[in-house]
Amino acid sequence: MVASDEAEKLWSVHPSAAIGSPVDLGDADAVARALRAEVDRYEHHRGQQLSVPALATAAGHEHRARPGLDATVVLGGIDETGSHVFAIGVDDGVVESDYAAAGTGRQSASGVLDRADTDSFSIADARDLVASAIESAAARDPRTGPAVDVAEIRLEGVDIHRYESTAAVRS
Repeated sequence: MVASDEAEKLWSVHPSAAIGSPVDLGDADAVARALRAEVDRYEHHRGQQLSVPALATAAGHEHRARPGLDATVVLGGIDETGSHVFAIGVDDGVVESDYAAAGTGRQSASGVLDRADTDSFSIADARDLVASAIESAAARDPRTGPAVDVAEIRLEGVDIHRYESTAAVRS
């Protein structure tokens, strides 16, 4: 769901992880700031990076601490054990899966994501899949907007890009 095409929806919260929310509430931004602080504290005291599953646990705690944030947030990242995707919600807790979708168009987007074979996926393949999932959601949900934010997550870092259309995501 897009309440505003201008609102920030993705935040880098770790050297190789990002969190996204379908809503532009201040609570989602507060969760991202709290997670960045937690990562900084952990790395300062331990001298090593926080694992993505441990980050997901911290995100679950932060999410539950903000009852005004009633939307599911998605955390994606990569660490020494591989890639991870978590859906973090008020009712469902923290759930790891191959993919996650949030917002009012999640059912339509999930249908596209369910059919994808992601065993050997390139960044270009992932962009195309994201564009197809957003197109499916937008065709069935009037609250899904045309702008697309994409976080490309690698061990070397997180790059967040804003595209004005799904066609631009594919280019």
